[in-house]
Amino acid sequence: MKTYQIKHHPKPCRVYDWMRENYNGFGDYNVDYFEDSLDRLADEVKGKIDHSISLDKKRRITDEGNWKKEFIHFNYYDEKLLKELDPNFWSLTGAFTDAHVIRGAQNGELEKTVLNTIHLIGMWTFSAAGIHEFVSDCKCLFNADGSLVSMYNHGLL
Repeated sequence: MKTYQIKHHPKPCRVYDWMRENYNGFGDYNVDYFEDSLDRLADEVKGKIDHSISLDKKRRITDEGNWKKEFIHFNYYDEKLLKELDPNFWSLTGAFTDAHVIRGAQNGELEKTVLNTIHLIGMWTFSAAGIHEFVSDCKCLFNADGSLVSMYNHGLL
């Protein structure tokens, strides 16, 4: 059976569709980065935080077919410690998400900032260009029907 890298695939749209529908966890590392930054923020400012976030609407459906509400509840924190945080330094986790989390919290718009940002990232991640970049970087191989055969760089299969 012949396999293809994305740049040689006869119907790349089949690959994009297959990745969106079948590759569970695709892009979830971005959610992990945001969750780590949120949790670290609460630790740094001695606050309480509870959150449920995701990359896009389709991924917010539970196994039972129900919508999983997205939210970020952040309270009981030390305002002085929050103001002292510099969003230009990625001082919470070292990830780019720190800046969004700190700025959002300092502006009183933590939930709005994080959800807007992560949904934009999700739009890119699941776009044809985002998938193309990912599968190219990972040197993925696909069948003619678009299904994933292997990932050289990550050993994910």
